[in-house]
Amino acid sequence: MNAQDVKSALSLFWARLQADLKFMWANDRIFLFIFGVLVLIAKGSSLMISLLAAKSKAEVTAATAASNILQAQENADNAQADALVKQSNDLPSQEKPVADDWYKKKS
Repeated sequence: MNAQDVKSALSLFWARLQADLKFMWANDRIFLFIFGVLVLIAKGSSLMISLLAAKSKAEVTAATAASNILQAQENADNAQADALVKQSNDLPSQEKPVADDWYKKKS
């Protein structure tokens, strides 16, 4: 096949395609509209699912960051509470014993 044969085959194919599309448009216009709407609905639902997945992923990331901040704060509070418990446990060893005559007046 030379270039002229390819060109004539392509032009013949294009003419046949145009004729078929005109025939289809004239006879099946309603079905084409319905098919187009169905394709749009299917693609739209796919896009909505992708949008919701991306939005939920961003929300999970934000919640994880907030959770990490709260966990760090809780760890700091626990460390402070442990220090207070240790300090309160050490208090009895610092007390002075009470003498038996604590109720008598000192002169």
